[in-house]
Amino acid sequence: MAFIVVSGTPGVGKSTVSSRLAERIGFDLLDLNRWLLSEGFVLGFDELRRVHVVDLESARIRFSRFKPADRTIVEGHLAHLVVPVDSISLAFVVRCHPIVLAGRLVSLGYTARKVLENVEAELLGVCVEEAIDMYGSKLVYEVDNSYRCIDSTVDEMVSILSDRSKRSERIDWFSRLLDEGILDRVLLAIESKSLEFLDGILKHASDRNV
Repeated sequence: MAFIVVSGTPGVGKSTVSSRLAERIGFDLLDLNRWLLSEGFVLGFDELRRVHVVDLESARIRFSRFKPADRTIVEGHLAHLVVPVDSISLAFVVRCHPIVLAGRLVSLGYTARKVLENVEAELLGVCVEEAIDMYGSKLVYEVDNSYRCIDSTVDEMVSILSDRSKRSERIDWFSRLLDEGILDRVLLAIESKSLEFLDGILKHASDRNV
């Protein structure tokens, strides 16, 4: 059984994208967060960081024996750390412009600290680097879900699945934000853990998404 992994920073839209992709290609969809909870791999909750503490090593061992009846997409920001390399056909990492991501997380009620932790993770490409470490660069594809409709993102994923001869271009948010003249403000916001440095920028991103 070869799984398709869909990972990415919380808030990038991977759940919606995964659901639509599963419909398009006729795969089942596994929400990894729910699976981790149901299988007892969530050990507790870190109040400071506002995240669940997960026994990833045990989860990887259990998942290596997981054999669903049908072809399956595994979705979750930890998916690339749980699904073994010998069990996947490829891994998608959904990406999102850090300012767009910040706006989405604010609208979802995330605290400023949590918003900026996720913005930093997206800026640094944490999920991409981890996925490449786990699977190698040839199995990891990035898709930008910042300013496009879900169907457009899914179209790109379907195209990659049908023709994997082209390598995935790596997304460099540092260069993008530098070109846009807002890198310094984003870095100040991350360092200070304050969204005040992003006032105005967030409004502009929100207007652009309308």
